[in-house]
Amino acid sequence: MSVEPTTGNELVKSVAGVVIAEMSPEDVAHFEASAEDYFGDRLGALRSIKAADEPLGFGIEVVGVALVQVVLYLADKAVDAAFPHLTETLWRRLFRSKQAGVEPLTAGQIDATEAAARSAAKQIELSPDLTDKIIPLIVARLAAIGRP
Repeated sequence: MSVEPTTGNELVKSVAGVVIAEMSPEDVAHFEASAEDYFGDRLGALRSIKAADEPLGFGIEVVGVALVQVVLYLADKAVDAAFPHLTETLWRRLFRSKQAGVEPLTAGQIDATEAAARSAAKQIELSPDLTDKIIPLIVARLAAIGRP
């Protein structure tokens, strides 16, 4: 399935939504509200993620709003790494134009995207197990952009 967002936030939301639907279908019900909260205050979301007493995924179960926030944060960092040159204006032009397509990510861009997401996971002290479940799903979704 092709992702055709008109803004970077829509791409982040689209990627994160697919990941949540696959990893935790029960959390889809509150995904929209959590995404609105995340995009309304990214720094506040990061503070709440980092406020956990223990590293995420070790001593506490990451579910519900916490999981959605973590996936949105990692998808956000991955999108920034995958498409660092795109402003919101360029997003609209590229994805709304029937003539202009988005080039698929190169192998180097995919590697850089994965590295950025893994770095973000370390920053929030996400467990290696959960990191290894989330990151490949995000990267695969981004790598599919521009491919038939």
